[in-house]
Amino acid sequence: MAMALRASMAVGGRFSSDRSLSSNFVSAPGAAAESVALGRQLFLGCTQSLRCFVPPNCRSVPNGKRLLTTAVIKRQKDYKLDAVIQGEKKLKRVQKIKDILVKQPGQVMSLRDLGKFRRQLGLDGKKKVIALLRKFPAVFEVYEEGCTAKYFRFTPVAKKQYREEARLKKEVEDVAVTRLRKLLMMSVDKSIAIQKIKHIRRDLGLPDDFDKSDFLSRHSQYFKVGTCALGPLLILEEWDPALAVTALEKAAQEKVRARQELEEELARSLGEEIEEEESLLARTPRFQSKKTLNLPKGQQVKKADRLRLLKFQELPSISPYADKTDLDRASPVAEKAAVLVVHELLSLTSEKKILVDHLTHFRSDFKFSQRIRSMLIRHPEYFYVSLKGTRDSVFLREAYQDSELKEKDVLVLLKERLLELVKNEKLDEVSDGDEDDDDEVGDDNWDDDDDDDDDNLVGVAGMASVQPQKWQVPTAPKERW
Repeated sequence: MAMALRASMAVGGRFSSDRSLSSNFVSAPGAAAESVALGRQLFLGCTQSLRCFVPPNCRSVPNGKRLLTTAVIKRQKDYKLDAVIQGEKKLKRVQKIKDILVKQPGQVMSLRDLGKFRRQLGLDGKKKVIALLRKFPAVFEVYEEGCTAKYFRFTPVAKKQYREEARLKKEVEDVAVTRLRKLLMMSVDKSIAIQKIKHIRRDLGLPDDFDKSDFLSRHSQYFKVGTCALGPLLILEEWDPALAVTALEKAAQEKVRARQELEEELARSLGEEIEEEESLLARTPRFQSKKTLNLPKGQQVKKADRLRLLKFQELPSISPYADKTDLDRASPVAEKAAVLVVHELLSLTSEKKILVDHLTHFRSDFKFSQRIRSMLIRHPEYFYVSLKGTRDSVFLREAYQDSELKEKDVLVLLKERLLELVKNEKLDEVSDGDEDDDDEVGDDNWDDDDDDDDDNLVGVAGMASVQPQKWQVPTAPKERW
């Protein structure tokens, strides 16, 4: 497979970002055999190539040429993280109904009016709205008013949860403001189109109507609104150096404190006197740490590839909050910077995960390359890309223990409480012959795994990234730095 792939690349040359891998396989000899191998690889996993530039002082390089090292990383499935995506399928549909219902007067809606949202709810053919609502009896209740009119509303428990959610969101608004400020601080121009931010508003804990309500005006000391080609532009009004500290730096500081405490406790037990606090850091640690890769369990990496990955870690690190205007996107240092930006962005989200497609909207803002998905798969020590659903999701590995978040904020706890209600099913479904006030009968083939209804408003810059392109994942294009 590897020899055929290299031959295909030799014929086709360097892949462009918008050319499919399938077209290159078809153009190569033995297309049928390659398609079978490609299908097998799609089932078993995929590989992504990582190349890191070896600095000249590490080895003598004749004629001043740069050396390339290639590490082939095979994507290893993480069934526990995949289960997180799979378990949210029903919750997403309930959330869609909830978003529609809360906009209605008195939070009451007729089934006839709900039928106008069949496509958004993933109902096709003759599937009935009432059958969908009765799948979640702990969240919605259906009742009759008059002879034929049917309505639905929240159950008392679900309504209580919704009110508590609204109250808690106001209480933690400062957290969402801080996340938004840090997001703008990481951008190249310290400004991002509001249209892009809307894709990740819930990930950051922002209100759904943050751009239309008085949210931004109440925090005018931090933000101002301008215009750009995509519409309204959110501009950072004030830079705060105290916020320009990454999650990785905070974790490193915690490790230093833990080491200080350990060294101090050990010194006291040995009867040693500590003259200065700084002397603890100046000492040679009693417990020397080796260079390691935090690879997931079961990740198979050859010894030579492991060394190359370690060399990648030794490349200069650029803070996500540093100036990146002069950074060459094709350089290995740029990929290192992009990895750190994605890591920090995932750290800002409530669930430490995000749709890969949403990251593609920020290519120009964060100096991402055209192959973001490939970059994420190349670094399993940081990220896991789940292929569940119609759109891929990327997880921050270190934030999860198996399928559970290590630290959960208020918004995550509220979501879990709603999920408990969703799981409380009494399968009280109506038969196909039961009466339904839904007067729309259309064949809308729409997948409810897609939870971002605003993606159809992206515009020219983001339209291509919205479409699922899982057939591009198997092998990363070869890039030369």
